[in-house]
Amino acid sequence: MGRKSISHIRKPEILKHTYQIIKEEGLEGASITKIAKRMGINSGIIINNFKNKETLILELVDYMLTKAMGNYRTFMETSNTSPERQLEVMIDYFFDPGLKPIRSNVFWACFALSFRNEKTKSEIRKMYLFFVNQLIQFLNDAQSGGRIEIDNKELLAHVLLTAIEGTGYLKMIRGNTAIVKQTYTFYKNAIKNMLNLPDPTQKEASFFIISDPVNPQQTEGRQGSSILTLFEEDPADTLPSRIIDLNHFVQAKTEACMDDLDAAGIEWGVVFSPYNKQTARMIKKFPDRLKGVALIDPYHSNASKKTKQAVKEFGFSAVYVSPSHWQIPANDPRFYPIYSMANELGIPVFIHSAMNYDTQISMDLGRPIHIDPVAMSFPDLKIVATCGGWPWVNEMVGLARRHRNVYIETAFDYPENMTAGKSGWEMLLQFGNTLLQDRIVFGSRGKEIESSLSSVIQKAKRLPLKPEVKQKWMYGNAAKLFGLT
Repeated sequence: MGRKSISHIRKPEILKHTYQIIKEEGLEGASITKIAKRMGINSGIIINNFKNKETLILELVDYMLTKAMGNYRTFMETSNTSPERQLEVMIDYFFDPGLKPIRSNVFWACFALSFRNEKTKSEIRKMYLFFVNQLIQFLNDAQSGGRIEIDNKELLAHVLLTAIEGTGYLKMIRGNTAIVKQTYTFYKNAIKNMLNLPDPTQKEASFFIISDPVNPQQTEGRQGSSILTLFEEDPADTLPSRIIDLNHFVQAKTEACMDDLDAAGIEWGVVFSPYNKQTARMIKKFPDRLKGVALIDPYHSNASKKTKQAVKEFGFSAVYVSPSHWQIPANDPRFYPIYSMANELGIPVFIHSAMNYDTQISMDLGRPIHIDPVAMSFPDLKIVATCGGWPWVNEMVGLARRHRNVYIETAFDYPENMTAGKSGWEMLLQFGNTLLQDRIVFGSRGKEIESSLSSVIQKAKRLPLKPEVKQKWMYGNAAKLFGLT
């Protein structure tokens, strides 16, 4: 089935921009005129879709509910925990002050409006009803599996909801202080004791299992590390709300990638395939959501002309240099006509900078050190070193510190690898949070890994970075790289 026409995909786009404006300027600041100006469209398009601001706000609440249901489905898909044990997972998650996010001001603005607008109140009630029903389902599954025994599940679901909402509100007004943490622990232990569940301080209380990305046969308990909120919004000061994916290697023959981008909350992504014609068709069809990266043959007699043609005639926004693909290092003179034209056009050059798994060619081809002569020869060329430079991460960091035109892209398969002990990413995480925070850009690698794109995004959001650094990694730096700021 083909993608919907533009008239049908405008609504979610309008709602996303409305959400951002309310987050930045409050409910009163979200006028239809301002939303239209932000989107670069005529205000009549918004009116045709929503009639007026009241209808727009009502559908925004429904949009948050739909997003919540999507998060719940993602949670169910990524959790390997048995249904009867998901109740413990839920309690551990919602009563962990370090993992539970506070709702954004968008939700609270709509919540406040519900006191004077019955239609808005009805939509808010729908959100809470959805959450209560999910809690009841957790209780049903736990009871069916012999984990608990309770008569009035509806009453208990409302008790849980009250505790979750109360602690969440407490954290919003008091912050993540010692007394708030003690309150969370008190409620978690009290609820588990009430249900005769295992002692939450014991190790076996961690029931959320994630498959090991290196060896799927081995698993490791990681309580709450990938659990998504069921309906709460990410706060603007901790989790990025706008995301750019600079390494979304989708299959250029399918349109399903647009659904992936929507589900993961990605504003736009970079698309690449071994076949430039397929990529060109994709970016032509979805110009607002995809930017193409062209693969240019360095052995071609006029690689410079081919580079210019890809940008000027076919709409590509960057070029890709793959040393392992062409079996020559990044500093080989045959690549230089491509670099020179990219520099003239002001477009980024993506250079694969990591090991390869083809035992028939040299692993050394992807070493970051080969980019050093390129950066020296073209100090104004925007160079994006992909895949983080592993296993030469320290060399990659040194290269980026040495050259201000070198960016490091994070598509190293699994974000959680970055925080794993002795994984080799320690220096990138340290300098990426400090001196290099303006030159790290996010890439997911999309379909090349087993995890869903939404799951990768959620894990990346939980990296131990300063809030303002997360915004830079996942949006700001890429926007600057492509000249959007």
